[in-house]
Amino acid sequence: MKLNSFLKLKTFLCELNEKERRGIKCNSRAHQCKSGQCLPQYTFCNEIDDCLDGSDELPEICEKATSCPKGTHQCANNKCRSTAVLCSGVDGCGDNSDEDLCEVCYWEYKLQIK
Repeated sequence: MKLNSFLKLKTFLCELNEKERRGIKCNSRAHQCKSGQCLPQYTFCNEIDDCLDGSDELPEICEKATSCPKGTHQCANNKCRSTAVLCSGVDGCGDNSDEDLCEVCYWEYKLQIK
């Protein structure tokens, strides 16, 4: 698809009202807001209202969930987070459980000067 055609399609989709957007599915790497808006998956439960309707930050999902939506991560403290927080080196869960199963190899290089 040419860039110009893509931009026209993107503009058209953005101009659709909420009712018209609901029938359009987001791709697998995106989070779909209740309004139908598609956002990058990392915006889900990142403590910033990215969806125009705020549905990416619902406390009953982000803070205390019995199960998390498909394609997301459930922390040990029952918070749901985007899989983007996994093994990022930053505590995205508040209990560091998103960093628990990470394997990081460190290689120490020593420069020898003769």
